[in-house]
Amino acid sequence: MLLLIVLGGGLATALLITHQKHADSTVRADGPDVPSGPVYHKLPACDGLGTAMPSLIPKGEKTEDSQDSGSDFFQSTECDWDNIDADDTNPPGVRGTEIHAQAYNNEFEAAVQTAKDAFDETRSEANDQAGKTDSADHAYGPVTTPSGLGDEATAQDYTVHEDVFPANGTRIDMRVNNVLVELNYEGFDGADTDLKPMAADQANKGAQTIARAVVAWLKGCADCQS
Repeated sequence: MLLLIVLGGGLATALLITHQKHADSTVRADGPDVPSGPVYHKLPACDGLGTAMPSLIPKGEKTEDSQDSGSDFFQSTECDWDNIDADDTNPPGVRGTEIHAQAYNNEFEAAVQTAKDAFDETRSEANDQAGKTDSADHAYGPVTTPSGLGDEATAQDYTVHEDVFPANGTRIDMRVNNVLVELNYEGFDGADTDLKPMAADQANKGAQTIARAVVAWLKGCADCQS
C-alpha cells in the first residue's frame, strides 16, 4: 500500500493553540489587519478539486471526502486521492495526495490574524524538522517559499526511506486569507521488487499544481465567501 503522510494532527494542534491566544481578543495591539481578500465562512465540496487529478494521479480514486463543520471556531475539509488500487499505474506510477483545509470562523480581522499566527506556527515546525529523519524514516529537506500560492506558502520535499515502498514527496502549507491548507503529493515508480521513488522535481511540481488548484477551488466558491 502507498504510504501517505498524515498531516492533519499538527495543524489541528496549532489551531487550538492559536485559538487560546486569541480567545480574549479580536484585535491585535498594533491595530486590525484588514484582509486582502474575501473571508471564507465555509469550504466547498471536494468534487470541485477532481478536475486537477487525472494528469497527476492517473486512474486515481477519491479515497477521502469529509467535512467537519461542528466547531464554532473552525471547520475543515479533507480531500484525498490515490491510484494504489488501479490495475495499471505505469506510467507514471503510484501517486497520491492528501489535502486538508481549515477555515476560521471568528469574525473579520480576527479570523485572518488567527490564520496568520497558525501558519507561522506550522512554518516554524517545518523549519525545525528540516534536515532530520523521523522515526518512520521520513527524511525532510529545507523549507522553501514558492511564489504565487495563496497569501503565503511554504514547501518542503521529503523522502520515504522504506524498502517496500520508497517514495519522494512534497508537502505544501499555504494560507488563503482565513483558510489554512496542508497538502502533500508523493509516489513511486516501477513494479514488484524494482521500485524507486518518483523524481523529486516531479513531486515538487505536482504539489504546486495541486496547490494552485486548491486556490482556484476556494476562490471559485462565491457562496463560501463573505
